[in-house]
Order: sequence, then structure tokens, then C-alpha cells
Amino acid sequence: MIAFKTYDLQKINRQLEEQKKGYIEKIEEENQEHAKLLEQKEYSQSDMYIEKVAREKLGLVKEDEIVFMEKSEDSY
Repeated sequence: MIAFKTYDLQKINRQLEEQKKGYIEKIEEENQEHAKLLEQKEYSQSDMYIEKVAREKLGLVKEDEIVFMEKSEDSY
């Protein structure tokens, strides 16, 4: 009887250890994702990012810049 209980406890212990490993891996993955998101947040608040968005999405330029535009074939 004691041998069966010991075997059951060992089986449960192995299952819990496997579950623990899974949780540790998940925590590591989430920590990496968190660090990545923090980097993205920091970059999105930088002047470099704001200027990039202003240029690419809004078409803005600085005061002293000259904008060159290509002629399209339709304008001939």
C-alpha cells in the first residue's frame, strides 16, 4: 500500500515539475515580449520616429529642404 502511494506521489511530482518547466518557459517568453514592447514604446516616443512618420505618412518636410518630385508618364 505504501509503495503505491509513493509511486502516485512520484508521478504527481513529475507532472508538477513538467508543469513548472512549462510555466518558466512561458514567463521567459513573456519577459522577452515585454522587453520588445518597451523598446517599441521608447522608439515610438523618439524624435527620430516622429520625424519618420511625419515624412512618410504626412509628407511633411523641414523648412530648409527642397522637395524633388518625379514626373509621371501620365503628365506628358
